[in-house]
Amino acid sequence: YLWGKHRAANELYDEASRALAGLAEAQATDTQLAKVGEKQSGKKDMSSRKLVSSSGEDWEIWHTKGLCLVYLRQYDDAIECFERANSIQRHDSTFVHLGRVHTMREDFGKAIEVYKEALEFSPENAELLTTL
Repeated sequence: YLWGKHRAANELYDEASRALAGLAEAQATDTQLAKVGEKQSGKKDMSSRKLVSSSGEDWEIWHTKGLCLVYLRQYDDAIECFERANSIQRHDSTFVHLGRVHTMREDFGKAIEVYKEALEFSPENAELLTTL
């Protein structure tokens, strides 16, 4: 549906991120209410399940939004998204794309820094080994 429509996809990821933040807030309220119910009834509520991270953030949304921004040549924003994705959950792919963006901007020192950090995280990744 959104293949090749990077601006529209980027807007959709923004919306998804806002929705996840709202879901995390609602989930926190639900958890608090469940605890109050447990105290009153003396029974543990097993229906409460964690649906999203406590921060309401999702690695995949930030990573994919970064990819869209790369295609739109908004490199500074893409870097922010990839860094945010890695702060949620470090992932080889995010490191690779972050390093590539720094390379495209000809910030080779920063690209090398990113690749070195990536190798500390995933020392046996062949793509990282051959890139650096």
